[in-house]
Amino acid sequence: MSLFKFGKKKEESNSNPEPAGRDESIESLIEEKKDMIKGIEDLSQTSVKEVMIPRIDVDFISIDTPEDELMAIIAESGHSRFPVYSESIDNVLGILYVKDLLGIISRHEPIELDKLLRKAYFIPESKKIDGLLREF
Repeated sequence: MSLFKFGKKKEESNSNPEPAGRDESIESLIEEKKDMIKGIEDLSQTSVKEVMIPRIDVDFISIDTPEDELMAIIAESGHSRFPVYSESIDNVLGILYVKDLLGIISRHEPIELDKLLRKAYFIPESKKIDGLLREF
């Protein structure tokens, strides 16, 4: 099925037989839409706790971490964001985005973590995902 039928009259374009498999394609598309709607409905019942990374699996970085150790942690973990803390992981100062760090590294500037941190948001585990999405 083509979107544009230049040079054909409306009667000619409507008289062409539809390609085989069109009905199956439409049914497949309908199923995909049903799945998307079901997923949206599930968000209203899903709590933040269900999608959070457990605290024991989070890779925290101390604000005092030396550059070479910082690079090793980032390379080993494979994550793109890291909570940065001072003194204890209960005292999160902000979130380090690796992409923010890349510019500093490429310019061979000294890394000052405190200047690279983005705001950390603290979300109650009981909050529903759909409500959280509305806030952001």
